[in-house]
Amino acid sequence: MAFLVIALIEIFGAIGIILTYGIIRNVFTEQQKATYSSKMMVYERIRSGENFSYWEDSQKVRDVFDKIALQKYSDKFESTALTGKIEVDNKEYTLSCINYYSDQKFNISGTSYNDFTRGGNVVVVRSDEFPCETGDIINIGNTDYKVICASSSSLQAYTFLFPYNHSPQKAKYNSVYLIFNDIPSKQLSKDIKDELETGLGLDYPIREPKIPDLLVEQFNAVMLIGCVISMILIASNCITVYMYIIRRRKTWISVIKLCGCKNTVIVNILISEMMIVTCFCYGIGYGIAYKMLIPKLSKYYPLFDSVYNYKSYLLLFISFIAISLIIIIIRISSFVNNSVNEMRRRASE
Repeated sequence: MAFLVIALIEIFGAIGIILTYGIIRNVFTEQQKATYSSKMMVYERIRSGENFSYWEDSQKVRDVFDKIALQKYSDKFESTALTGKIEVDNKEYTLSCINYYSDQKFNISGTSYNDFTRGGNVVVVRSDEFPCETGDIINIGNTDYKVICASSSSLQAYTFLFPYNHSPQKAKYNSVYLIFNDIPSKQLSKDIKDELETGLGLDYPIREPKIPDLLVEQFNAVMLIGCVISMILIASNCITVYMYIIRRRKTWISVIKLCGCKNTVIVNILISEMMIVTCFCYGIGYGIAYKMLIPKLSKYYPLFDSVYNYKSYLLLFISFIAISLIIIIIRISSFVNNSVNEMRRRASE
């Protein structure tokens, strides 16, 4: 009966630990899920209430952009872009020269970025601003470009969308967009800001990513402490019940001790028994949580399933076993030593 109680505590405890971790991580991930405001750094030549101004030296802008976006920090970005204007047939149009670091699809054309760049001199055009059709050849900046998509969708903010490596050289730029893979560290944000200010000047403020403050670190600490406390309480409850079983074996312990069994051997036997039960019950609890509960809870916590991977399961398992093992060793060692001392005291009387 006592072992059944231990098994139930272990199983429900394992389920509780796994689900608690998942729910907390889900909430945290939702709150800190990287958005453009937290991943984007922008240098725009505009102040509140003013119109855009443009850098005079376009080549210098491209050189600074190349150094930051394509060379020194290229592995830090999801995408980067230069935006501005270009003159076509004596009329100015807006353009964006973009550079993605993975094969993403454009919202407008549905073309993958790899195909976009491999196409050479190609362009996506907002046709309600510059009338044309898909497949047309248009001359922009003394270079012929093939229109791979002509769309009147207002989702496209710029008239022309170029792959950066094939963008026209005669454009005038007013903005640098840097979108990080993830929320950057304060030091990385500062280093890139310094590069922009050194290369392009201090005339206009740089919009920096909204980097999480100390509250996020404190939240992580609270989450860790909460899981550890839960593990300690569950392990303590299991050991308390197990100690009841061991106390009923006091005579057995005394007998095998009289037969020459060492304290360390007795302790190892009892610890092994408890750890086998703990691992077995944790596995059952994991199976119930993984197969039955997590899929159902994922409907209510959108990111619930994604916070789990083999590393998180392994970390929770190792942590729970380590805490259980420490408590078991302390409690059982103390009990066995006390039992032996009591046996000796009675023998001397």
